[in-house]
Amino acid sequence: MARAVTWTDPKLKALKLPEDKAELRVMVDAGLYLHLRAKANGETAKHWLYRAQVAGSRRWLSLGSLDAIGLAQAKAEVLRHKETHEAAKKGEADHPVLEARFSRKAKREQATVDQVFAEWIADKRLGSKRKGGAPVRERTIALLQENYTADIQARIGEAKIAKLTPEALQACIDAPRKRGAPGAAAHVYRTLRGLVTFAINRRHIDGADPMRGIENPRPYRPAPVNAANDSELVALLTELERSKLWPATRLAIEFQLLTGARPGEVREAKWGEFNLNRSVWTLPATDGRKSAREFRVHLSPQALKVLEHAQQLESPNGYVVGPEEPPPSPLFHRRGIALTGAIPMA
Repeated sequence: MARAVTWTDPKLKALKLPEDKAELRVMVDAGLYLHLRAKANGETAKHWLYRAQVAGSRRWLSLGSLDAIGLAQAKAEVLRHKETHEAAKKGEADHPVLEARFSRKAKREQATVDQVFAEWIADKRLGSKRKGGAPVRERTIALLQENYTADIQARIGEAKIAKLTPEALQACIDAPRKRGAPGAAAHVYRTLRGLVTFAINRRHIDGADPMRGIENPRPYRPAPVNAANDSELVALLTELERSKLWPATRLAIEFQLLTGARPGEVREAKWGEFNLNRSVWTLPATDGRKSAREFRVHLSPQALKVLEHAQQLESPNGYVVGPEEPPPSPLFHRRGIALTGAIPMA
């Protein structure tokens, strides 16, 4: 009878395949085997296997390579699996072989970046905490999709989101920087930051945040703001007084400057939105407004004076300055300030 071999790490590493065999399983301990397999380059791959019985059938569970796991650690792994096996017999745990099978299946079924991005966008359409549960504007969603299509999808769209690396994410951000578009790089960063945060919250990513350590490419130099200074505003108001513009146009221009409202908000303003006794203009919540919620503007004495003059116009249908728009005037096209119709156009 052959004498039992006392295995050690050096002996296992020196173990070779017989010349007539392409693979071989060598029993090292009870339930623990070393699997030797010939590779195409002539080397021998060596992996640990745990042998178990599942429903009367023999099953093999890989524990890792000999290079990564030594004999002592392999024995400890087998002991742990045996304890789990005994618990499985009592219905207190899953069999380790089945558990490993479920784990492999879960990894195969991990969501791709494309799939999680679609889930993220769908979630935004359902509602956002930042907007009090209201859906995100379609314009915002269109911008996110534009950023994703331009610099993210082709690079990592088919990758498993759980396996994203900082290097892959940084490459997406660097792409617009390399073509001289630092503003687009900042937008790509914000899109990725939102997407990865969503993936973490939905358990698509269980490990470390792959965006950690990646800096927002800001600051970048945006285009100069085309804004009038105080002296230019005084000159504008003086020209308004001397002009032959339609009276509602003059009042609308002045009212917009005094309140900071948008052109469309001034054009569509109705008397029912104003409480002149409390000096408040309440803009109703509409889908077209950026915040999509009710907004209040406190009126200065100068703004109230403009409204006092507007009351004398008797505009139809309850409008403050009237919905009609006369032919545009070329008077105020200097320095990029374009005023057409009843109010200045943004």
